[in-house]
Formats: sequence, structure tokens, C-alpha cells
Amino acid sequence: MIQLISHVILATQTPSPAFALPTAATKKDRAALERVVVLCAPHPRLQRGLTLFLDPEGGAGATLAAQWTGKKVGEKEKAVVRWGMKVALETLSVGGIVPGDV
Repeated sequence: MIQLISHVILATQTPSPAFALPTAATKKDRAALERVVVLCAPHPRLQRGLTLFLDPEGGAGATLAAQWTGKKVGEKEKAVVRWGMKVALETLSVGGIVPGDV
């Protein structure tokens, strides 16, 4: 699941199917990622699950950091995925979902 989320985030940030990120690390397309995350809006349980999964304290954020330790993953990719997880959480929270509602 972590790899799926990472690939979805990276795929929204590159026009190439090879996940070649643009050279400018500051060029992040927030709208593209939000369009993908908003697709789960009609599904409250999916929203809740993604919110828990993307939680930086105990969800994928912590697991992702542990997975990347000692691996040769580009710093640019790491930064984009971390940014994407934050954007996804912000986008999901706009939907009005509150922990414990579902």
C-alpha cells in the first residue's frame, strides 16, 4: 500500500510514465494531486482509511521513513512523496471528515 501511495503521488508530479521528476524541485503540482485525492470524497470509509494511513505519526509516514533508511532513493523523490502525503491529508481534512465519524 505504501508503494502504491508513493507511486500515485509521484505519477501526479511528472508527465513521463518513467517517473522522471522535473529538475526544478520547487515545481510541485498541488492541483493534480488534489484531483486524485478528491476522487475518494464520495466514500467516507475510504477517506477515513486514507487519513489514518497517511498519518505521519503512526501511519505510512512513519513506515515510509523506516523503509527509506539505507536505501538509494533520490532525495527529490523522498521530498515529493512527503509533500504529497501532507497535501493529501490536507485535502482529505477539507472534506469534513473527523476521526471517529465513520
